[in-house]
Amino acid sequence: MKKKNQPINVLFIPVDDLRPDFAAYKNPDIISSNLSRLAQNGVVFERAYCQQAVCNLSRASLLTGLRSDNLKVWDLQTDM
Repeated sequence: MKKKNQPINVLFIPVDDLRPDFAAYKNPDIISSNLSRLAQNGVVFERAYCQQAVCNLSRASLLTGLRSDNLKVWDLQTDM
């Protein structure tokens, strides 16, 4: 039980280009023992959205917290 004013422990694992296609998302064909064990003891988010459908853009957004329009990155060729 959490004591008053005690900080909570949070582990956030950001992943880009990972479809929800492993055991924690009810796909028994994908073996992901460690992620499944972690998911059983934590929270699994089942609704996620990406800024763009291209890995460079979604990764930039994920790591900076900014949208592609703010970063001025819309393709794979633009340097950050």
